[in-house]
Amino acid sequence: MNVSYENIVENENCYLVDINLEPSKNLKNVPEKFNSKKRSPLKECSGNDLKIRLENAEKRKSQHLNEIKQKSVLKTEKISTIQAQQQEKIQQVAQKTTERIKSANSKRDSLLKEKIEKCQKSAMPKEVTEDHVNYKRFCDPLKIKESIDTKLAEAEKRRQEIIKASKSELTKKVSVTNVTKE
Repeated sequence: MNVSYENIVENENCYLVDINLEPSKNLKNVPEKFNSKKRSPLKECSGNDLKIRLENAEKRKSQHLNEIKQKSVLKTEKISTIQAQQQEKIQQVAQKTTERIKSANSKRDSLLKEKIEKCQKSAMPKEVTEDHVNYKRFCDPLKIKESIDTKLAEAEKRRQEIIKASKSELTKKVSVTNVTKE
């Protein structure tokens, strides 16, 4: 389409323009891509050509499906190998933890046995000494009560003596103060 401006006239408010639109001209030289022959529809093809095209289409389809199958097989193989590796790791961790638990239990048992033996050795003196005899004497509850009673009696005697001594000192002080006042 050709566009041309003709008769430009100035007006009070604006410019007036006449635009001529001409129809497009037919192309004398047709580009090559439009010159190619049109393909005949499949209905017009001979039976052999149609069979060959259908066979080729089937081959392409089967090849495409085979590629998809191979890719899916590779993916499933990767998944199975990853799962096997994860199972191995889980088993290794489980074995390590069971070994650690067993070793901890055996160590604890051995330490307990050693402590028990040490306590038994210390509880049974090699020689009977005077301290051991005194220990056995104080283990009897009746003897413990008797010893407490004797200690309390001795403490009461000492307290009475202190009270008497303090009373005598007070009486002396009172008598000294009475004498000084007089």
